Amino acid sequence: MRKCILALSLLLLLAQPVYGQMLNTVIAETDLTKGSSETTVTLATSGITKLTIFVKYSQNGTVPLDITLDASYDGTNWADANFHDSAGVGTLQTTEQLTTDIWYWLVWNNEVTTPYVRIHTIGNTWTAGSTATITVYTVQE
Repeated sequence: MRKCILALSLLLLLAQPVYGQMLNTVIAETDLTKGSSETTVTLATSGITKLTIFVKYSQNGTVPLDITLDASYDGTNWADANFHDSAGVGTLQTTEQLTTDIWYWLVWNNEVTTPYVRIHTIGNTWTAGSTATITVYTVQE
């Protein structure tokens, strides 16, 4: 009986989900200015079925920041990629504009096995003397 209980316990332990995903910094803390308002990172998505992107954004002044995702079959030719917004997980969109200091997240599902995805951020409509800082993290599943 003890062996049976031990065997069942071991099976249950082995059946537990494995959370091996790592939080990766893909855009280190970057200061944006009107003259240098854009940052982009390209990720190879081989084996990735879901990508969660976290954006830490802060501004000094008024700097709306646009976030877009692009997909590519070759890493050169790009098309808009739809993602789920953190505010409405059921809503698909291609752009999000951040207007306040925020931790924002979005989810992209690699449903068509796209080899590359590009995270693109750009500050728009800068007021005089404004600056902004952005850091982007991903969790790949």
